[in-house]
Amino acid sequence: MPETYEVKPGEDLVHIAHAKGFNNLDTLLEANEALWTEDRVRGEVHAGDTLQVPTREELTPIQATCETGRRHTFVCKTLKMEVRVLPLDEEGQPYRNAPYTLEVHLGQEGVEDPIIEGETDEDGVVEEWVPVAKRATLRLLVVRDEEEDEDEDDLEDSDEEASERDPVEGMSEEEKEESDGSGGENAMSDVDDAHEEPSSRSRRSDDEDFTMEDDAEDDVERDELVILELRLGELAPVDTIPGMKDRLHNLGYPCEEMEEARWDETSGRSLLAFMAEQGAPRNTFPDDESFLARARQLLRREHDGLE
Repeated sequence: MPETYEVKPGEDLVHIAHAKGFNNLDTLLEANEALWTEDRVRGEVHAGDTLQVPTREELTPIQATCETGRRHTFVCKTLKMEVRVLPLDEEGQPYRNAPYTLEVHLGQEGVEDPIIEGETDEDGVVEEWVPVAKRATLRLLVVRDEEEDEDEDDLEDSDEEASERDPVEGMSEEEKEESDGSGGENAMSDVDDAHEEPSSRSRRSDDEDFTMEDDAEDDVERDELVILELRLGELAPVDTIPGMKDRLHNLGYPCEEMEEARWDETSGRSLLAFMAEQGAPRNTFPDDESFLARARQLLRREHDGLE
């Protein structure tokens, strides 16, 4: 007979399967088909659900025929989970084609946390299969547009040209005569002193220790490193306030006090902003039950992919 297991708050099927020693989800999915109703994604579990967990005796062992007297290698596949994230900048725009590293925190003593390198796709999505874990750190390297750098360089060049331009050029005859006086001599002396001090770019090029690596370091300084801490697999049911906050936060609407079953000011504004984006009627604050019911329906559609 299968064992039973009651799902605890914050748990998901992947982590439960991993803790029970399964290397895939198929066994638990097939043993609990009755849970996957129309209003649930297959594999979605809620706190309080009772799972049927087959015992080892009920599982069919994998058999292999091997030739004796020879060495054979058997590979045991481990359970992995899919991480799919759409990071957004402060203006709500995705980081398209941005290099990133995804460090998965296994929390196992003596085991090094794996670091996966990749690049966001054209939509700015990060999508990776990673070892089962509860936490991960995503680091995005946002490269500044080369055109912006060229514009700044052009501006610097124009400033340098302006500082090096002959101060007498474009002056009237009277102004030129005045510049020949004592006051003009002092003014010209100041200009000469300014020309004696080379620009920062000139100093860099004349430095004996200057290398191309210095320019590379400057380029890195122009770029921006975005660090995001990810919680993996911790998604509360959508019919709870923490579950609504989780989904809003994942969709790019910032929320605070994620585990609190109440609407704080930041989370409330985010919910109203989400509803406005979906074309829902405006509401002063998300305290109307019909408003919340519609919000849950839209969150299931936009986040969970369910109508």
